[in-house]
Amino acid sequence: MSGYLPEGGPESSTAARAEPHLDEFASGFAVSVDSAAEIFIQRVESVGRQLAINATEVLLNAAEASFELGHPDDAATYMNKVRARAGLTTPLVAGDITFDRVVHERRIELAFEGHILFDMKRWRLAHKVWDGTPTSVTDLKTNLGVAGTHSTQPYGLWPYKVYNPADPTTNGKWIFKETKPALATGYNKFLFGNYYSQISNDAIAANPKLIRQPNQ
Repeated sequence: MSGYLPEGGPESSTAARAEPHLDEFASGFAVSVDSAAEIFIQRVESVGRQLAINATEVLLNAAEASFELGHPDDAATYMNKVRARAGLTTPLVAGDITFDRVVHERRIELAFEGHILFDMKRWRLAHKVWDGTPTSVTDLKTNLGVAGTHSTQPYGLWPYKVYNPADPTTNGKWIFKETKPALATGYNKFLFGNYYSQISNDAIAANPKLIRQPNQ
């Protein structure tokens, strides 16, 4: 008998398709990336919170600056250093460097490190990516790598291991099901006014030269 077994589930010949255990992680995956900045902050809490910057972010900042200055060859060099560290063996060339590439490389390298809101705001993409409309599975597979593609709801991948001893070509293989957690019922919507942070009265009192944006 063949079936699809979730990772960690009992491999029984009577098992058909079973849902993964969802007590803790509705996506089927857990984030196992430790933020270098958080580790650094923990070590210096006794003398006050300080900010650390990831070395790969420095390279990606240089790549983005090089692209904006019209030097895609330099941008590719910086990006390739980041990609090589991650084990990617196909280097980028100047012709590969576009704004979409800059955004893509930064999002995948700095995932889970808290940069995305600030990046989307400075790129002026936040209102496009978080446009308040539902995200479907089709949306996940459309316009891959395009910086302004909307993404308003979280999705996860549930891993299944194929149990089919009669067919050695599929037995033991893995498939992944795109799944939206049941708790994800709303949609992210970014308002234009959120592009500007409020400058408090206390800050202006401390420095009268500060000027608020007109819409504040």
